[in-house]
Amino acid sequence: MFARVADVVERLIPFDRIGIAELDPDYGTFTLKFIRGLEVEGRSEGDKLLIGQSLNAYVTESRRSLVVDDIDSSEIPIDYPGMRANRDVGIRSLVTTPMIADDRVVGTISLRSKELNEYPPEHVALLERLASLLAPTLEQSRLYKNLEREAHERQIIAEIGQVISSSPDVDDVYDRFTDLVRQILPADRLAVTAFEEESQRFVILHKSGIDAPGRDKGQRISSEGSLMPIVMESRKSVLFRPIDVSEVEREYSTLVPIYLSGLRSFLSIPLFVGDRIVGSIQFFSNTENDYQRNHVQLAESIARQIAGAITSSLLRQAEIQTANENAALAKIGRIITSSTDVRPVFERFG
Repeated sequence: MFARVADVVERLIPFDRIGIAELDPDYGTFTLKFIRGLEVEGRSEGDKLLIGQSLNAYVTESRRSLVVDDIDSSEIPIDYPGMRANRDVGIRSLVTTPMIADDRVVGTISLRSKELNEYPPEHVALLERLASLLAPTLEQSRLYKNLEREAHERQIIAEIGQVISSSPDVDDVYDRFTDLVRQILPADRLAVTAFEEESQRFVILHKSGIDAPGRDKGQRISSEGSLMPIVMESRKSVLFRPIDVSEVEREYSTLVPIYLSGLRSFLSIPLFVGDRIVGSIQFFSNTENDYQRNHVQLAESIARQIAGAITSSLLRQAEIQTANENAALAKIGRIITSSTDVRPVFERFG
């Protein structure tokens, strides 16, 4: 369909590059659904970007066409995302028009030219007419895909609940659990932690994905300088998408080793049992500015599925540890009472 649209536009309006983008308000992103013409770095067909990382931000806010007659003298700074990349391939003028359906911007259609002043008002008006015709079709396609995605997500979350409750020992099913999570959420590293109130530390119960120094299973980490105090205080999920390592050092210093391992986006979800937070499930992505509103909602649904199983697993481990300690004490007692001479007893314990 988009190729046919480009064929029509090409007969009516000159361009060296045409792009059609679909906006997804749930994720705050847009996807380049179709590209023809000049290649622009970071702007290829299929790429998904945050709305604020392109000129689409201007269009979605104003709900009007954006026309740039000369990139070099535009009011939009050359350092604005997308401007320099366009200029570097020789583009000198451009127009981006919103596609509006049901009073909402659902996408954009953009033309780029190597010539100055390529898009006079009559061309803009024609492009806006084409955009109004294309918008309903694009919106219907998006809604259909969203319904399919949501159905798939519900199915995976239900399966996560079944898997996590299928064994009293979460270790036995953790690999399957992480495989399912990654079908609906980006997770280059995934960790489940338990919070120890007395020591104000959290222990890593399970982890998968990218390794980081001092962040292996069983290790205890101080909550100071981590996301955990914010999670505990706010009783809400915390999303952290730092610009650089200095921001990590300043805000959450315990995340520095993880950041230096290549991870760039951090999402911590509290695990509730009743009204009490017992730990967290932490998602890490090596993509900058990852995790949008819909990701947080999905992660919270996953947390609700696993919180009870994690607590039961912890209680079971504590019971086993207590039983082992009692057995060891009983053995010591039998040895001590078996002889009136304590020297052989001490020799048996080294």
